[in-house]
Amino acid sequence: MLVGCVTAASADTPQLEVTGGERALRDNVSAFVAIDRYDCDAPDWQLERFRQRIITAAEEALKPFGYYAPSVSVVIAPSDTCWRAAIELSPGEPTLIRRATVAIDPVVAALPEITRVLATVPTTGDVLIHSRYEQLKLDLQAALNRLGYFDHAFVRQRLDVFPSERYALIDLEIDSGVRYRLGDIALTEDILDASFLQRFVKIKPGEPFSRGALDRLQADLSTTTYFDRVLVTPDYDAASDGVVPINVELTAAEKLGYFLGVGASTDQGPRFRGGYRNRRVNGRGHQFDAGILYSPVLSQLTTAYRQPLADPTREWQTIALQFESEETDTSSDRRWQAGIERTLALQRDWLFSYGASVINSRFTVADVTDTSTLVMPVVGFSRRIADDPANPRRGSALEIQLRAGSKAVLSSTDVAQLYVRYRRLWPIGSRGRLALRGEFGVTAQDDFDALPPSIRFFAGGDNSVRGYGYQTIGPEDDNGDVIGGSQLATASVEYEHLLSASWGVAAFVDAGNAFDDANIDARIGTGLGVVWRSPVGPLRAYLATPVNEDGGLRVHISFGADL
Repeated sequence: MLVGCVTAASADTPQLEVTGGERALRDNVSAFVAIDRYDCDAPDWQLERFRQRIITAAEEALKPFGYYAPSVSVVIAPSDTCWRAAIELSPGEPTLIRRATVAIDPVVAALPEITRVLATVPTTGDVLIHSRYEQLKLDLQAALNRLGYFDHAFVRQRLDVFPSERYALIDLEIDSGVRYRLGDIALTEDILDASFLQRFVKIKPGEPFSRGALDRLQADLSTTTYFDRVLVTPDYDAASDGVVPINVELTAAEKLGYFLGVGASTDQGPRFRGGYRNRRVNGRGHQFDAGILYSPVLSQLTTAYRQPLADPTREWQTIALQFESEETDTSSDRRWQAGIERTLALQRDWLFSYGASVINSRFTVADVTDTSTLVMPVVGFSRRIADDPANPRRGSALEIQLRAGSKAVLSSTDVAQLYVRYRRLWPIGSRGRLALRGEFGVTAQDDFDALPPSIRFFAGGDNSVRGYGYQTIGPEDDNGDVIGGSQLATASVEYEHLLSASWGVAAFVDAGNAFDDANIDARIGTGLGVVWRSPVGPLRAYLATPVNEDGGLRVHISFGADL
């Protein structure tokens, strides 16, 4: 059965129907024929002329796809108000590439950007597609320009087609010319010390020109919070003797920033946030943040001083001080925490951090009230990849933290703890998404009762096992009060399906527990949810119920990015 396409036309213009061949061929024939330029009241002798023109146009429309010997038949018949042309295509055998050569200086050909383009050169047996040949030339020119070969030229560019033998030859030769070099790099701004700003510049005058290196410079400067606008521009007009000066135009961001926000979750209830940031404490790029959070469960007052180190794009140091007050169904905790941390950005989006913190807690768990001080070195790795910061469909996030304290170094007890959290998103079709989440923790300690709630493990809540209250799952004392565990293992699988661009539904199963002595006794929760994908992140509302014990429906509401 032939598949056809019909070119729409008004009642008093000719109509066109194309059958046979692939969709791309039929579409190109329809575009070449341009049926609407013909007259409706043409006499029969002129219709025959139209028919011949249509055949010629259709044959020309097939050549860019490698079909040089097609069979094209056209039948013109009257319609109610005009006439109709029916084209039947039989493309025949395509023309194949017999040989494709690209001659270029071997040194230039070995450069990665050129190598990637040369990998797209047609090989013997490929169908001749004219657009791919033209794109190959454009890609070569673009790559040479990005590498600073501004004087390149095609010495030879031939596409020889032999229709009767059904083969084609491609022969390209490029004189790359001399590669230009980077000139002086002029940064125009007056908010930061020149010596500090130069730390962002990884390129040096005299190096071979590279648009990629300039793009990386622009990205490094743009990802800071110092500037609202960054523009890195080669000054081609001022180029001389193979040297191109580089202008870097920087527009300063506001020095001080403030924010206020409200939110809600079933774990913490209504939340109120406020904060302040000084983006430039001094000319060396130091920054200061302060923030406050209030909710019925958790209240925080935090301050942080951030100092860029030798390479400000990859290394920084943060000194933080915070006070937290947390009141849950299982415990209460008032704690001060001070710490210093160095962070290093590694390859492939990894972050490595190390430092130390001091935590002083006065806490109550069940009917035990105590005070604890922990001096803890901390080491961590993290990685986050997402295709959209606010509403990702694909991505992953991994957090690994190891911390320890010892009585020999001013801690109330000996303790060592490992915590791992992993999240992964996969798209399913055009509207579905699968989300997996897991967390694992293990603690070795000398005296569990001396550990504050922030060091113990609990399960249950919006981001743990739904169907249960926040931190209501874990080992219990003789009175049935949850006191937390030395180990933690939870997992979740959730499927989300969008019903529109902004609204979706979800179904999930969560499982896990906080436990001691490998006796996990996993709790399971399951439920359904509604998701609204707002511009700043998803708002989620779930109805959940425990599976392996009595319990009614519980509402879980959360807001924020999935990764």
